[in-house]
Amino acid sequence: MHAAWIAFATHGDPGWAPYDIMNRTTMCFDTESRPLDDPDAEQRSLWDGRR
Repeated sequence: MHAAWIAFATHGDPGWAPYDIMNRTTMCFDTESRPLDDPDAEQRSLWDGRR
């Protein structure tokens, strides 16, 4: 995570694709970090159409 913050602060790029509404790419920081597309799709879909 520290390396991602440094890369973002230095170059404006944390090292993974920017978030967009189609893919909803989110970085999962763990022992082995990896980008995930729409990791909470099931929970998020419960809120579709509700405000």
